[in-house]
Amino acid sequence: AFHTGNGTILSYANRGGWDSIAKAFYFCGTSHTAGIFYNKCVVYDEATNTASNFATPAHVPAGPTGGEAPGWTHAYDQQAWDTTRQKLYMRHSEHLDIYTPATATWTQSATMPSGCENNGSYQTLEYFPEMDRIVFVSPFCPNRTATYNPANDTWSTSQTTQGPDLSIEAAGGYSKQGFV
Repeated sequence: AFHTGNGTILSYANRGGWDSIAKAFYFCGTSHTAGIFYNKCVVYDEATNTASNFATPAHVPAGPTGGEAPGWTHAYDQQAWDTTRQKLYMRHSEHLDIYTPATATWTQSATMPSGCENNGSYQTLEYFPEMDRIVFVSPFCPNRTATYNPANDTWSTSQTTQGPDLSIEAAGGYSKQGFV
């Protein structure tokens, strides 16, 4: 399921989302082979030890294309799993694509703050259950950080006061004390 006739969707190294209740892993990716891109979403079911495809968002063409999918570009750590709502969030260029497995539907978040829409590789997206927020760190966002509130579909930016100078590209992990 992770392979295509032209490579693997794992070559665009997005991180997937683990649903600890349903015991399933959700992953969307794009192959990266000789200019032919294959957009695909896969779910792995632990109970049956099987992987199967699920639909990509309507604005992202599935199957082989002659170029990158609009908004799905070479990026790392651009997916997050919301453990509160059991949803997969995947960053598109100017919003989040949100997959709800219970209804097998995709929706879109509100538009990200101006400046965050850049599709650079070294950006990261993570859900923090203690805050009930999705945090996006990017060298292109105002103040380098944008926060999404899934409860009311809003974005905000705030000045980063802890951690290293985030004017460099965000490549690495995070801790509760700050980004590293």
